[in-house]
Amino acid sequence: SFGAYLSKKISEGKHYNVAVGHAAKKLIRTIYRMELTGEAYRK
Repeated sequence: SFGAYLSKKISEGKHYNVAVGHAAKKLIRTIYRMELTGEAYRK
């Protein structure tokens, strides 16, 4: 899902580095939420 998110941001006209930054933030938020709740990753 993060690859699709990255592709979406690039198609929106974002520069590659900006799009990678957005995808990284999404990944960090996901990992933080998983640690907080103790849940396993769901696609």
